[in-house]
Amino acid sequence: MLDWGITVVLWLQQFSPNLDGFFRAVTHLGGEEFVVVAVPLVYWSLDRRTGIRLAVLAIVSGLVNGLAKLWADQPRPFAYDDQVVALTESGSLGFPSGHAQLAVVVWGYLAASARRSWSSIVAVAAVVLVGLSRLYLGVHFPTDVVGGYLIGLGLLLVFLAAWPAVERRLQMTPVPALLLIPALPAGLVLVVRWSETGGRVAGALLGLGLGVLWERRHVGFDTAGSPRQRVLRMLLGGPVLAALWLSPLPVSAGAELLRYLLAGAWVAAGAPWLFVRVGLAPASLDSPDLEDDFAPA
Repeated sequence: MLDWGITVVLWLQQFSPNLDGFFRAVTHLGGEEFVVVAVPLVYWSLDRRTGIRLAVLAIVSGLVNGLAKLWADQPRPFAYDDQVVALTESGSLGFPSGHAQLAVVVWGYLAASARRSWSSIVAVAAVVLVGLSRLYLGVHFPTDVVGGYLIGLGLLLVFLAAWPAVERRLQMTPVPALLLIPALPAGLVLVVRWSETGGRVAGALLGLGLGVLWERRHVGFDTAGSPRQRVLRMLLGGPVLAALWLSPLPVSAGAELLRYLLAGAWVAAGAPWLFVRVGLAPASLDSPDLEDDFAPA
């Protein structure tokens, strides 16, 4: 199967370098950098609850993908056959493709939330292009991409079916118990000593989870506002998020945890607090609990 995959990858790479720039660009549609843009865009300027759900789904996808890679322990094409050229940076383990999996869950959820025919077309196009880009760039076998697609689709379907019930249960959960929701899986990730990836997942869980809980009780941020206000939120909050996400910390599990914790907390709480303070967003603390936040849309 891997030998057949090498044949496919080498056939696609015959078009290099003519298509290098195109596929290096479209591969980002399934990368972490796309999530870093999409989550705050939705959370700050479109719909806060949809943004929370998108962040949860993306983090769960990252957690599942990392565990699946460790379990499968499959090589990348360029490590399996030296005829393959790695045209972009990648990690050491291949199956399943994280980009393909993330593209399915993120673009699929955005399309399901938009409920427009054009959104489904855009989502399918993005997912297909991301999968092709991973093959062309020499960092995944076809089986890696198909595996990522299937796992991503399974996660998306389970999330869409189960999340309303989860939200209803969260309405009845005391806030002290809610604090354990991001803390427990983050602690588990660290106990497993899951290297830099573990630090990222743990940090994102803690930063976003604790940030949302704090923001709901002390800010009451709402995404309503004029188009100008919505654009200004991204222009004000985006550079700070970029500085945190791209901070030149040493590469280690602890440093990645800190970096992603701060970035997640800024997205969930810091930026919304600032938007309310400078008049770019309305706020309401009439209901200091979390019922509104976890009420089904």
